[in-house]
Amino acid sequence: MNTFLFIFILGNIGFPFTANFIAEIFTILSIAEFNYKILIRVSPRLFVSIAYSMWMYTSRAFNSNLQKPDTNGIVIDLNRNEFRIRLSLTLTRLVFGLKPNIILN
Repeated sequence: MNTFLFIFILGNIGFPFTANFIAEIFTILSIAEFNYKILIRVSPRLFVSIAYSMWMYTSRAFNSNLQKPDTNGIVIDLNRNEFRIRLSLTLTRLVFGLKPNIILN
């Protein structure tokens, strides 16, 4: 579960090789072309978004109260269907990040 959450957080902050990276670059370049004053006003909001996403991940991933281990000490919080759905979403995000021409053309 935490691995999927981490990959989605990286996508949320526009990390390279994710689909949101392409969108972030196009958005920043378009704003810079249009007006630098707007870019200066928007930039701090991007950093606050990154900071909040990382804070949310650390509070969720490392909070021991949320995860209760079973008798073997292993935390299982996904069943097979949930795992397959999250795996397909993660792979789709990474494929569109690595090959953005699939959706851009």
